[in-house]
Amino acid sequence: MLKRPWTLEETTWLRQHYPKRPRKQVTELFATHFGYTRGFASITLKARMLGLVTEPHAVTASLLSRPQTQRKLAWDAIPRYTAFERLTGEYAICSDLHVPKVDPTMVNHFCQTAKRFGLTRCMILGDFFDQNAFSHWVQVGLQPADVPFGDEIVYAAQVFETLLGQFNHIACMRGNHDDRILRLLRFSLELRDVYAMVGKRVAERLQAHLAQALVVSEYPFCHLNETWFCAHPNTYSKIPGSVARDVAETEGMSTIMGNGHLLSMSRDKSDRYWAVDSGCLVDPLKVYYKVFNVKRFPRWQQGFVILKQNLPMVFHRAHLEGGWP
Repeated sequence: MLKRPWTLEETTWLRQHYPKRPRKQVTELFATHFGYTRGFASITLKARMLGLVTEPHAVTASLLSRPQTQRKLAWDAIPRYTAFERLTGEYAICSDLHVPKVDPTMVNHFCQTAKRFGLTRCMILGDFFDQNAFSHWVQVGLQPADVPFGDEIVYAAQVFETLLGQFNHIACMRGNHDDRILRLLRFSLELRDVYAMVGKRVAERLQAHLAQALVVSEYPFCHLNETWFCAHPNTYSKIPGSVARDVAETEGMSTIMGNGHLLSMSRDKSDRYWAVDSGCLVDPLKVYYKVFNVKRFPRWQQGFVILKQNLPMVFHRAHLEGGWP
C-alpha cells in the first residue's frame, strides 16, 4: 500500500467514484485502475478531507432507530397522581407522633379535647411511625438504634387502642418517617401494608373496629371540606407558620401543616387563607438527635388542632394542663 501524498489524478478519480459506490468497492476499483492499492482507511480519510462523506455513521439498532409504527403505547398507561383523599366533616388533627417516642399524655389530651368538642373523626398528618431502625443515620452508625421495629409495631397498636376509644374514623397521611421502611424495600410494599402489621397487634376485640375506622393514604396530603389543604410537607422552617403560609398561597386553600413540630395559627399575606402548624405529639426527650444536637431550631411544641365548623383552634400542652377556661 502507498503511504505517499495523494496525487491530483487520484483525487479527481476519487471524486468521480465516491460516495456513489461503497467504500469497499472503491478500494477494489482503485487498485484495478491505478495498478496499486491504497488502504481502506486511507481512502476513507481522504474522502472525509474532501467532504465526500454524506452518509451518517453506522449505528447499531436502537430504540430511536426503530420505526415508530412497530409499537404503540397507550398514554393513559402513565399514572396521574390524583387519588388523594378528599374528606369532609369536623376533625381533630394531630401530627408527628413518632411512635414509639410518642408522649402518651398528649394522646390522652388529644382524645379528651376531641370528646369535649363532640368530634369522632381524627386525622394524623404524617410521621405516625418513627422507624428509627431503618434510619439512614442508624444504618451508617451515626445514631443508635434504640427501639426494634417489632416493638414499634406493638407500641403503635397501643396508640390505636387509645384512639379507638374516641374516634370511629382515623385518616392517616404519609410522612417522611413513615417512608423509611418503604424506601428500604424499594417500595415493594405500600404504607397500608405497614399499618396492616399494626392491625394484627391491636386487641382482638378492637381489630374489626380498627379495620372499619382506619383510612391510610399513600399521599402526604389531602383536601378537607374543599377548603383546607392538610399535609406533611417535605420541608420545614424555624419560623412558625412560614411553610403553611407559602403553601396556602400555592394551593389557593387554607392549610394545616405537619412535619415542623411547631404550633401556630396565622393568616397568609392576602388575608384570604388560614395557615396553621399542627404541633406534635412526640416527646422531644425521647428523640436522640433532638437532645444531642444543639441547633438554632426552636423547641418542639406539643399540641394539636381542632377543626370545628370549618374554623381552626390550636391547643398547646401548657394550655391544656393549665385548666379549661
